[in-house]
Amino acid sequence: MIIPDLENFLNITPDPRILRMLGEIEITPLQCLCELIDNSIDAFTKEENPENPRIFINLPKEKDINYQPILISDNGCGMDREQLTKSIRAGFSGNNGMDTLGLFGMGFNIATARLGYKTEITTCRKEDDFMLKATIDLRKMELKHLEKYFEDQCYF
Repeated sequence: MIIPDLENFLNITPDPRILRMLGEIEITPLQCLCELIDNSIDAFTKEENPENPRIFINLPKEKDINYQPILISDNGCGMDREQLTKSIRAGFSGNNGMDTLGLFGMGFNIATARLGYKTEITTCRKEDDFMLKATIDLRKMELKHLEKYFEDQCYF
């Protein structure tokens, strides 16, 4: 069950132009996929005894790429609300750089912005009876940012 009430929404909203501009960084779709897969690998290496670690990748056929999602999932330990918030916040990295590939906390945001306008992250821990879901929709974020800008600039 996904918790729908407003108190459980995450606010990770930088100026949407920053996230959109990250999508302009020249990396290939393959590099983007590798970055996202690396996040799963990093999570497995942090677990004490990962049980049969698996990463599942579902790519749409080329003719369906604009209509079907890219799906990367794993059977890792999942994240709590704080971990989820940090993992998708641009610039945050919990890595020390010595035993993981990522260091600067931008790989997820660059990869997802390059691959599309909308990213959904769903996570669940074994001890929880609920799932957490975060959606990053760059188009909606930019629209809301513009609406707020014009509200602040227009006086009637």
